[in-house]
Amino acid sequence: MASNEEKDPAAMSEATASKDSNNASTSELDDEHNISRGSLTLLTTCICLAVLLLSLDRTIVAVAIPHITNTFHSFPSIGWYASAYLLTLTALQPLFGRLCTLLPTKPIYLSAFATFLLGSLICALAPTSPALIVGRAIARTRPAWIAGVSLWYSLGAIVAPLVGGALTEKVSWRWCFWLNLPVGGPVVLGMAVLFRPPKQRERGGKSVLSKISSLDILGVVLLLGAATMLFYALQRAADGTPWNNSLIIGLLIGSIITTLLFAAWQAHQGSNALITPRLLKQRTILSAGIANIAMYAALTAYIYFLPLYFQALKGASVVGSAVDLLPLVVACSVFSIVAGVLVTKIGYFTPPAVFGLSLTIIGAGLMTTINENTSTAHWAGYQILLGTGLGLALQSGFFGVQAVLPPNDIPMGTSLMAFCQSLGGALGVSVGNAVLLDVLRGHGEELLTKDVDVESVIAAGATAFRSFVHGEGLHALLGAYSQALRQVFVMAAGFVGGALLSACAMEVRKATERVSTSTISAVEETAPKP
Repeated sequence: MASNEEKDPAAMSEATASKDSNNASTSELDDEHNISRGSLTLLTTCICLAVLLLSLDRTIVAVAIPHITNTFHSFPSIGWYASAYLLTLTALQPLFGRLCTLLPTKPIYLSAFATFLLGSLICALAPTSPALIVGRAIARTRPAWIAGVSLWYSLGAIVAPLVGGALTEKVSWRWCFWLNLPVGGPVVLGMAVLFRPPKQRERGGKSVLSKISSLDILGVVLLLGAATMLFYALQRAADGTPWNNSLIIGLLIGSIITTLLFAAWQAHQGSNALITPRLLKQRTILSAGIANIAMYAALTAYIYFLPLYFQALKGASVVGSAVDLLPLVVACSVFSIVAGVLVTKIGYFTPPAVFGLSLTIIGAGLMTTINENTSTAHWAGYQILLGTGLGLALQSGFFGVQAVLPPNDIPMGTSLMAFCQSLGGALGVSVGNAVLLDVLRGHGEELLTKDVDVESVIAAGATAFRSFVHGEGLHALLGAYSQALRQVFVMAAGFVGGALLSACAMEVRKATERVSTSTISAVEETAPKP
């Protein structure tokens, strides 16, 4: 008994030193984060503006794209205008997330945001379509954590089409990118002065070089290579190259082989992989990832091709097409918030997702029936149905991550869901553009009888044909255009169907349910040891 009560002097000394060290560290952190109310307000404003820019930049060009294609005579490049932005996000978002855990956050954030502004400058000054595509790719290389203020993100999603439409129609589409500079410049300055992140503890005394070497750079290269070959094949098909052309076949085969190499490399990398393979062994995570790809492929297709429908077929102005898109965007944003409240109330995330996608598949089916004569009540109602359903389902993957993964894996799971969303978005626009132009060219001989040359129409831009095609020729062209867009919406409906099937495969578990200790132990046992 007495021996148990005896204290080891060395242990007591070590504990006291540790306690003093912790107290000093805490005091140091308190001093480090002693920020005035005014400075805190300015810092919060900078963060909110950063989030607003991020949200605006995802869709601000959607309504401007038809006008951009008229400027550059680059109708086939529609897919690249969106996918260049989303493709680099797909590959670099997980990398930035890991980089911020290894190195000081502030210089990474500021340099990445400055790169975003550089990309915006290139887009604003772009003399050619390829320059615009390069600018869109550069603009996407910034850390994804600035999307944390969800209210501002939703606000940006709602106003982006209106802002893009107004700037394009009243000033120039280039101001969709110039806008980032006067807003983003003060954000960089404010963050540089006011942002003081906590000092990161040294992890095993690793040097900066060794930390960087642990990043999965090869994984990024393989992923970008596979995706670029796939999207370039789709781009060449949109340019009119036959699908049986050796170049397209070679690109598709190369994409498949590189994807297999990427998968093998990820398995070899284990915990250092860009996409942690063991997460995909969990049924809900795999199903939610597939559903996210499919949902965002459909959503992005609607956001980018509905303005084309309004401007090319209905003759709407750029601002008018932005207003016409609001039923989808507003419904989706509002019901994303409703989904969060609903999951909090009922505790389960799978039923709202399945119900939402069931509504979406109905709206998607109805959307395949629209043409140049469809009334406002019909196409607006279809959009509301689509937006309501997608809004209820879009966040289900993130709810699933919280429910089925142990705490240490939640950041990786969240990053995986964001990765799938970006990949789906890039895929939806690229495939949709290839389908649109393929179907439009299929009406070439029929339109020639009406003195309409399809290639001249495509070369002029998405909506410029109205300046030189008239009478019966215009009527026939609008009919062909309508059929082509309907096939794009058929493609989107197929993606929605795939998302619904994947959502049905998710486990029915409470979003607030804790992962059991046995589950955590099992995951830890299978996890690679450092």
